[in-house]
Amino acid sequence: MRRPNIILILILAPLLVSSTLYNDRVRIDGEYSYTYGDSESIVEAKNICYAMAVRNAIEGYKVFVRSTTSVRNTAFLNDLVQMISSGYLEDLTVLEEKIEGRNVYYRVEAFVNSNVFEETLKREIRRNTEGGDYTVIAENKIITVLNVKAKVARDGSNQVSVVYKQKIPYKPTEIMIDWLDGDGIPIGGDKIFTENRLRQNELRAVSFYIPNEAVSYKVWLRE
Repeated sequence: MRRPNIILILILAPLLVSSTLYNDRVRIDGEYSYTYGDSESIVEAKNICYAMAVRNAIEGYKVFVRSTTSVRNTAFLNDLVQMISSGYLEDLTVLEEKIEGRNVYYRVEAFVNSNVFEETLKREIRRNTEGGDYTVIAENKIITVLNVKAKVARDGSNQVSVVYKQKIPYKPTEIMIDWLDGDGIPIGGDKIFTENRLRQNELRAVSFYIPNEAVSYKVWLRE
């Protein structure tokens, strides 16, 4: 059976990535306080408050402020923040959570690679300015894959991160990955289901652990 939407990315000396990745790690933090009404549940309020604290962490980072000064498209800025939060934050942690009556408060921290962060902003802003859109790497009827990259996690493990955008609301699908040896011969594979509660155009990321014997990989989607 034909496998659609295949992309091939080589992993060259993955262990060398770590020195670059962590030399440029920068801590960012944000907070938000939210008072919810009678029509909202505490779970909904916590989700909103948490998301806004993360957003404030991103938007308060000096590189984001400097890079987006001239951007006036609110919808584009929202997409940009969502893309960053889905695939470019490391070790996102809740530092403080308080619930007092109908008021919810969150304070969060995360780490970003400053060089990758800035280059990503420049690339996406340039595409938006020139009338383009996110680069489509692969897609099916349910999701569009926007970004695939190899990275080193804080625990030292090598991973492949896949950022995707939801097309059909509340419908999950599988993201597949095949691991290949130096001759391009499959030595195994993995798959991850996407979230089943996403609205249209929401962005998320999934990560795969790279086996030590893998030299390259294929990411693909079912029809």
